[in-house]
Amino acid sequence: MEVLKGPGRFLSRQEVLKGPGRFLSRQEVLKGPGRFLSRQEVLKGPGRFLSRQEVLKGPGRFLSRQEVLKGPGRFLSRQEVLKGPERFLSRQEVLKGPGRFLSRQEVLKGPERFLSRQEVLKGPGRFLSRQEVLKGPERFLSRQEVLKGPERFLSRQEVLKGPGRFLSRQEVLKGPGRFLSRQEVLKGPERFLSRQEVLKGPERFLSRQEVLKGPERFLSRQEVLKGPERFLSRQEVLKGPERFLSRQEVLKGPGRFLSRQEVLKGPERFLSRQEVLKGPGRFLSRQEVLKGPGRFLSRQEVLKGPGRFLSRQEVLKGPERFLSRQEVLKGPGRFLSRQEVLKGPGRFLSRQEVLKGPERFLSRQEVLKGPERFLSRQEVLKGPGRFLSRQGVLKGPERFLSRLEVLKGPGRFLSRQEVLKGPGRFLSRQEVLKGPGRFLSRQEVLKGPGRFLSRQEVLKGPERS
Repeated sequence: MEVLKGPGRFLSRQEVLKGPGRFLSRQEVLKGPGRFLSRQEVLKGPGRFLSRQEVLKGPGRFLSRQEVLKGPGRFLSRQEVLKGPERFLSRQEVLKGPGRFLSRQEVLKGPERFLSRQEVLKGPGRFLSRQEVLKGPERFLSRQEVLKGPERFLSRQEVLKGPGRFLSRQEVLKGPGRFLSRQEVLKGPERFLSRQEVLKGPERFLSRQEVLKGPERFLSRQEVLKGPERFLSRQEVLKGPERFLSRQEVLKGPGRFLSRQEVLKGPERFLSRQEVLKGPGRFLSRQEVLKGPGRFLSRQEVLKGPGRFLSRQEVLKGPERFLSRQEVLKGPGRFLSRQEVLKGPGRFLSRQEVLKGPERFLSRQEVLKGPERFLSRQEVLKGPGRFLSRQGVLKGPERFLSRLEVLKGPGRFLSRQEVLKGPGRFLSRQEVLKGPGRFLSRQEVLKGPGRFLSRQEVLKGPERS
């Protein structure tokens, strides 16, 4: 059947078809001049049903579409609606099957704009849901997602606002032996940011946190990790603009413990570091302190083991400067000690060293003073059959020098001396050597400026006197 009218125009078509296993029907209507259009289609068969519809109106415009499809194991439905001129759009879709269900929706409005999307998917062991909302012109956006399964659950959320801006994100994931959670918050325009993360498992726990603030800025970080044989914790704090920084770290295990700390302050600056390490046969501790601008520096280190002990210290002060160093080392058959002191600007330097062992003893000393200068050195060495001693003295500027050396052994004795004075000058030397069959003695004296010189030498032996 077909009908056509004019001049305002009306058109109508119809079609019907029937058979033993089939039925088809079509319709079409068209009107004008403001225009209205309508279409319909129906199709039926032994295992199938199809229906379509379409409606169009104008000039303000309205459009509507529909579609339905049915079969032995399937159902599909679509819808669409469009309106104007300010515009409204709506879409829907539904799909069903033997082990599946899918649903989609969409809504759009204007001109200030509102958009909404939804999606749902279901199956034999699965469920998925998505949502999205968008608003304007100042803008608001929200997203959500949920996924479920036999061994898994996932959830995501996001919120965004403007123009001063606020953003929030969340994520949760669950499984048979696992749990994960994430969060993030951002605010402006002066800005605040916060992050959190938590992870759990059968043998593990992890937690992270972060906070950032501005514009003068504050930052804080934290991290905790736990396991069957391990524990780790970190912290960090930063402040400004005059700046304060603090770090901490702790690590624990079955036979180990580690701890670190750091503190930094400004603008005149103060820095402090600490470190402690413990183990089954070991202990280590470090410290460091630095101050300014007149400056003070202090370092310490201690190391202990089953047969060993080490200790170091260092102190530095300024601006006229004072430096002190110390070191001690102990072992099963050994002891070592070092010391150093330095002062200024008139300057005083002192060094000491002591070494002990099962068969040996060594001692060294050095002293230096200025600016008129005084220098003194001493050295002593002892062994199972030996003794050595050295001394040196130097004074100025008119100068006085004195040297002394003594050496003793099982069959030997040696002694040396030297004296020097100036500027009228006096020099004296002595040397004595003794042995099992020998004796030697030397002497020398020199005076000036009218000059007097005296030498003596004595040598004795078994055949000589």
